[in-house]
Amino acid sequence: MFDKKTVFIIGAGAGVEIDMPVGSQLSHTIANKTYIRHKDYSSELITGDYAVSNALMRITRARGLDYNAWRAEASMIREGIFETRSIDRLPQHA
Repeated sequence: MFDKKTVFIIGAGAGVEIDMPVGSQLSHTIANKTYIRHKDYSSELITGDYAVSNALMRITRARGLDYNAWRAEASMIREGIFETRSIDRLPQHA
């Protein structure tokens, strides 16, 4: 159908018909996946998403960064995401 690689950008609301989440659903999904908490300082998760946690762990190790500091920042997304109507408006930390 297309001769070259093609990217479709679907605006808010337009994706509903193809089962893409709307803003509030996306906010809940992001909040749940980034609220990473471990049981008793182990690798066992109490909350959050294993794939997100593992990716964050790999990236911080590879770059010599503090996983717990970045995990805490990821968890802060959950705190702020519901204060705004869109993930795009979530305040960024300096």
